Amino acid sequence: MSESQTGILSCLIDLEALMRSGGMWSSEFPPDDAFASQMPFFVDRMNFLQWLQFVFIPTLRDRIEAGEPLPPECAIAPMAEIHFREAGIEAPRLLELLVQIDRQVTEAGQA
Repeated sequence: MSESQTGILSCLIDLEALMRSGGMWSSEFPPDDAFASQMPFFVDRMNFLQWLQFVFIPTLRDRIEAGEPLPPECAIAPMAEIHFREAGIEAPRLLELLVQIDRQVTEAGQA
Protein backbone atom coordinates (compact mmCIF):
# COMPACT_ATOMS: atom_id res chain seq x y z
CA MET A 1 0.00 0.00 0.00
CA SER A 2 1.37 3.39 -0.98
CA GLU A 3 1.92 6.27 1.39
CA SER A 4 -0.90 8.23 -0.29
CA GLN A 5 -3.30 5.31 0.12
CA THR A 6 -2.34 5.02 3.79
CA GLY A 7 -3.01 8.75 4.19
CA ILE A 8 -6.43 8.42 2.56
CA LEU A 9 -7.35 5.50 4.82
CA SER A 10 -6.29 7.55 7.82
CA CYS A 11 -8.53 10.40 6.67
CA LEU A 12 -11.44 7.99 6.24
CA ILE A 13 -10.95 6.77 9.81
CA ASP A 14 -10.92 10.40 11.01
CA LEU A 15 -14.02 11.14 8.93
CA GLU A 16 -15.91 8.27 10.51
CA ALA A 17 -14.78 9.32 14.00
CA LEU A 18 -15.90 12.93 13.41
CA MET A 19 -19.25 11.81 12.07
CA ARG A 20 -19.77 9.51 15.05
CA SER A 21 -18.75 12.11 17.63
CA GLY A 22 -20.89 14.75 15.91
CA GLY A 23 -24.01 12.58 15.93
CA MET A 24 -23.93 12.26 12.14
CA TRP A 25 -23.44 8.47 12.04
CA SER A 26 -26.53 6.34 11.58
CA SER A 27 -27.09 3.03 13.31
CA GLU A 28 -29.73 2.11 10.73
CA PHE A 29 -28.69 0.72 7.37
CA PRO A 30 -30.66 2.16 4.42
CA PRO A 31 -33.02 -0.19 2.58
CA ASP A 32 -31.51 -2.16 -0.30
CA ASP A 33 -33.32 -0.09 -2.92
CA ALA A 34 -31.49 3.03 -1.67
CA PHE A 35 -28.37 1.66 -3.35
CA ALA A 36 -30.08 1.34 -6.74
CA SER A 37 -29.91 5.07 -7.41
CA GLN A 38 -28.44 6.37 -10.65
CA MET A 39 -28.22 9.95 -9.34
CA PRO A 40 -24.98 11.56 -8.13
CA PHE A 41 -24.57 11.13 -4.37
CA PHE A 42 -27.77 9.01 -4.48
CA VAL A 43 -29.68 12.23 -3.75
CA ASP A 44 -32.98 10.63 -4.66
CA ARG A 45 -32.55 7.77 -2.18
CA MET A 46 -30.51 9.00 0.81
CA ASN A 47 -29.21 12.17 2.39
CA PHE A 48 -25.60 13.25 1.99
CA LEU A 49 -24.47 11.97 5.39
CA GLN A 50 -25.97 8.57 4.65
CA TRP A 51 -24.19 8.55 1.30
CA LEU A 52 -20.88 9.36 3.01
CA GLN A 53 -21.36 6.61 5.56
CA PHE A 54 -22.83 3.84 3.44
CA VAL A 55 -21.37 4.52 -0.02
CA PHE A 56 -18.35 6.82 -0.09
CA ILE A 57 -16.35 5.62 2.92
CA PRO A 58 -16.78 1.87 2.32
CA THR A 59 -16.29 2.11 -1.45
CA LEU A 60 -13.09 4.12 -1.18
CA ARG A 61 -11.77 1.91 1.63
CA ASP A 62 -12.56 -1.26 -0.36
CA ARG A 63 -10.87 0.06 -3.51
CA ILE A 64 -7.70 0.92 -1.62
CA GLU A 65 -7.60 -2.37 0.26
CA ALA A 66 -8.22 -4.34 -2.97
CA GLY A 67 -5.49 -2.42 -4.80
CA GLU A 68 -7.97 -1.05 -7.32
CA PRO A 69 -7.33 2.29 -9.01
CA LEU A 70 -8.74 5.40 -7.42
CA PRO A 71 -10.90 7.81 -9.39
CA PRO A 72 -8.90 10.42 -11.31
CA GLU A 73 -10.81 13.18 -9.54
CA CYS A 74 -12.64 13.56 -6.25
CA ALA A 75 -14.81 16.55 -5.32
CA ILE A 76 -16.92 15.66 -2.30
CA ALA A 77 -16.33 18.84 -0.27
CA PRO A 78 -18.43 21.15 -2.50
CA MET A 79 -21.45 18.86 -2.12
CA ALA A 80 -20.85 18.70 1.63
CA GLU A 81 -20.80 22.50 1.82
CA ILE A 82 -24.15 22.69 0.05
CA HIS A 83 -25.69 20.00 2.24
CA PHE A 84 -24.40 21.47 5.48
CA ARG A 85 -25.51 24.98 4.56
CA GLU A 86 -29.01 23.80 3.61
CA ALA A 87 -29.28 21.61 6.73
CA GLY A 88 -27.90 24.32 9.04
CA ILE A 89 -25.01 22.08 10.10
CA GLU A 90 -21.82 23.68 11.41
CA ALA A 91 -19.02 21.22 10.70
CA PRO A 92 -15.85 23.11 9.73
CA ARG A 93 -13.49 20.27 10.74
CA LEU A 94 -15.52 17.79 8.70
CA LEU A 95 -15.37 20.08 5.68
CA GLU A 96 -11.60 20.51 6.10
CA LEU A 97 -11.21 16.74 6.20
CA LEU A 98 -13.31 16.30 3.06
CA VAL A 99 -11.18 18.90 1.25
CA GLN A 100 -8.11 16.93 2.31
CA ILE A 101 -9.65 13.66 1.09
CA ASP A 102 -10.58 15.29 -2.24
CA ARG A 103 -7.01 16.49 -2.69
CA GLN A 104 -5.38 13.22 -1.69
CA VAL A 105 -7.67 11.02 -3.79
CA THR A 106 -7.28 13.27 -6.83
CA GLU A 107 -3.49 13.30 -6.47
CA ALA A 108 -3.37 9.51 -6.01
CA GLY A 109 -5.81 8.91 -8.86
CA GLN A 110 -3.74 10.99 -11.28
CA ALA A 111 -0.42 9.42 -10.27
